Amino acid sequence: MDQQRGGYIDWYGPGLFFLLLLILALNILDALCTMMILDYGAWELNPLVRSAIGLYGERFWVWKFAIVSICLVLLCIHIKFKPIKTIIVTISSIYIGIVLYEIFLIIYKLKSPP
Repeated sequence: MDQQRGGYIDWYGPGLFFLLLLILALNILDALCTMMILDYGAWELNPLVRSAIGLYGERFWVWKFAIVSICLVLLCIHIKFKPIKTIIVTISSIYIGIVLYEIFLIIYKLKSPP
């Protein structure tokens, strides 16, 4: 009965575990692709990440990883609330699109670094 009302649990399914690991892996891949693309002379579109790059240089990925990890822990804790599953699936879908676009840029559009 308590599960139907929502609330906090400490037992998570393998599907959620897979999605959270997927988002973490895509986050790391996004940071690596971003560094490669920046080496080709491009610039970051996301103003928050651009600021982190300005502050931390190539170590911006630590900041990015920490922020995303904290957010994923919070989403995981609140997984029984109805919109959270949709949010996690949406985040993973967006990340897949971003990383695929970055890989496309690296392979097909960017020339060798200066």
